[in-house]
Amino acid sequence: MPEKRPLGISILAVVLMVPSPFLLVGGIAAIVMSTIRVLKENLGEFGLIMILMSVGVAILGLVCAKAGFGLWRLKTSARAPTIFLMCMIAVFTGIQLLFGFKGEINVSRTWIRGWVGSCIFSVWAVIYLCLPQVRRKLKWKSDTPNHR
Repeated sequence: MPEKRPLGISILAVVLMVPSPFLLVGGIAAIVMSTIRVLKENLGEFGLIMILMSVGVAILGLVCAKAGFGLWRLKTSARAPTIFLMCMIAVFTGIQLLFGFKGEINVSRTWIRGWVGSCIFSVWAVIYLCLPQVRRKLKWKSDTPNHR
């Protein structure tokens, strides 16, 4: 009988898999559009930055997809990228919160609530993935096909 996937891992996997096609398609579209604009106009360093940021979005989509599908299949190799992604989200939303609370950017309370929720979820995800029982669950199913 296959090992039962914990609810927390299922939630994390879905949270990573859902935005990945949008990030990937959006990143590829941005690469194409940025490249066309750079070829039509002389944008210099700004054009290169546009293309590199677009490539970064596409890579983020790939990493989210790989980590999400890896967690779904209880792969140990998906744990570290997921922790890294969740730490990045916590840092970026924390920075947005600081600027929002200082009044340096004009945002509504809805945005601030969303950033707080994202930050809390990301911190929970990192703590959850570091729990011994979750680590054991991911180590139980080895990345090798012949493991029993």
